[in-house]
Amino acid sequence: MEQSIYELYMEQVNPQDTREIMQAEDALTALLKLVENRELRDAIDRAAGRVAYLREVAAFEAGYGFMPE
Repeated sequence: MEQSIYELYMEQVNPQDTREIMQAEDALTALLKLVENRELRDAIDRAAGRVAYLREVAAFEAGYGFMPE
């Protein structure tokens, strides 16, 4: 059975990177809790999500040419 792209990624990911991502997510969550204005909090959350999405897409596209056949 062929591996999914996610499975290939998980084989190559550095566990330290994953831990750092989780810590960053926790820090962002804590920071957002300090923002009382709901609209501002939601806008910050959406912006952070968009940045994360675009970085993931860029990394995928950069690595796609190196995928094993």
